[in-house]
Amino acid sequence: MARGTAVVASALGGPAETVRDGVTGAVVAPDDAVALAAALRPLVDDRGLAERQGAAGRQLALTEYSQERVLDAVERVHRELVDAAAVRT
Repeated sequence: MARGTAVVASALGGPAETVRDGVTGAVVAPDDAVALAAALRPLVDDRGLAERQGAAGRQLALTEYSQERVLDAVERVHRELVDAAAVRT
């Protein structure tokens, strides 16, 4: 997404949480070749759609998943774990 490319991802794990279906690409059921083809076809047929979804994905990646935001989230989780461990001792 950070490269400005629309993404078609399987509805498992991280990609399913980051790709916004119909906005930054598509999310399809795992092991469903027909759904995968159906999600890819509009992006191949409509270059404008692919470019718009790619641009939306890049914007999302830059704002929601910037290095600063990810580091802040990791630090927050680390602090919570340290605090929880301190309460137990």
